[in-house]
Amino acid sequence: MKHSWMTNLSPELFWDVRRAEVSPEENMPWLVQRILTYGRWEDWVLLLSHTTRDELRQVAGRLKIPLRERIFLDNYLEGLK
Repeated sequence: MKHSWMTNLSPELFWDVRRAEVSPEENMPWLVQRILTYGRWEDWVLLLSHTTRDELRQVAGRLKIPLRERIFLDNYLEGLK
């Protein structure tokens, strides 16, 4: 698997897809949305260790996430400028 770090993400994030078919480059909005909505804290930390803040900013506007997750992401993106 090209992105071996993804094997450490929680299995429940991939209940409806094959993990091996998810590419962070091609599916970043889906992956971020899934982690924010259904993931564990460890999944978020793992995503941050393999994604830049700018990459997250680029997809933030396209995410369909609940308000609580939107506020969390916005606060993360606003902090540490």
